[in-house]
Amino acid sequence: MKKILKIFGTFIVVIIGLSFIANNLIRVSDGSGDSIGIIENLIFGKPLSKMLLPPWSENFKRWDSSSKASKVIGDLLQKYGVQRLFSDPGLKKQKEMAKELSATAYQNASLVSKEYLKQSNEELPAIYFKHFVPAMKHWQNGFLNNSEEDIQNGIIEYNNFLLRMQSKDRNNFKPLQ
Repeated sequence: MKKILKIFGTFIVVIIGLSFIANNLIRVSDGSGDSIGIIENLIFGKPLSKMLLPPWSENFKRWDSSSKASKVIGDLLQKYGVQRLFSDPGLKKQKEMAKELSATAYQNASLVSKEYLKQSNEELPAIYFKHFVPAMKHWQNGFLNNSEEDIQNGIIEYNNFLLRMQSKDRNNFKPLQ
């Protein structure tokens, strides 16, 4: 049994060693002009060093914050409807939350740089600034000024953004960091 474990351990060490050597000697393009090891590309699709770094750039934080806030607002609007959210006194807390989130979403969305979005997909900045940012602006104005019309316009723009994003192949987007 000890002999089998020793052979198995040696086999694993040799495989890891060969993988390390192959990863450093055989390089492939990652699409951005840089190269990564073939093993990293096959297993992770990007350099291991980038995988271990947390995606905490300021642009990522803004993107993430506005995306999460817009999802919550969208869920509230879908769950309660625009008219009920504005007219039902029992939903005052939800309306206030949507008001605060819409301000945060618009502020963060409008500060995301076009160059940052372009790193993911060449068309993303145009789609984002044509539909998503205006949607957040409409929602902010709508909740601030009690304008159901602005909220409806925001819903239209938000849905246009989602439709445009869903019409694209997911493989055409690189993850944002």
